[in-house]
Amino acid sequence: MDIDKIKLKQNFINKNYDEVFKDAREIAQYIIVRNYNIEDADSREDLCQDCLVSLWDKVIKNKINVDKGDLFSFIWRNSNFKILEVLRKKNRRKRIAPMIELNPENDSADDWKQKACGMEYNPEEIFFYNELVKEYEALQNSKPKKRRRKNGNSKKESK
Repeated sequence: MDIDKIKLKQNFINKNYDEVFKDAREIAQYIIVRNYNIEDADSREDLCQDCLVSLWDKVIKNKINVDKGDLFSFIWRNSNFKILEVLRKKNRRKRIAPMIELNPENDSADDWKQKACGMEYNPEEIFFYNELVKEYEALQNSKPKKRRRKNGNSKKESK
């Protein structure tokens, strides 16, 4: 990666965004391969596009101050944070709702139900779960029972 920082800054000041974004793409591609070892070209391109969109949003909103700091470092940090954000969302989505492959030629809708979320579809378990939820809601909505003291004594009289 051979990017001239002074030329990058001049291109940004002169609003030559084509050159700026060529360099930003190169920076993002470098980070994706070096830091995150993503070799798949499609995934790498998607992440790179997300970085460039994020950078463009900041350009439009005038959030980039070239006089304050180094533009190269700003693009590097912006790309790194955006890549981390996308990868975290992707991993979280996999944990919360794992995707299954459904081959329409070989699998039917019943097979999909059995494969859903990596667990077997069991109507009995769903029935018991729904019953448990109803009981819980009934307990939450019921009023607590009032307790009576034995022998009708109050606290003050017993002391």
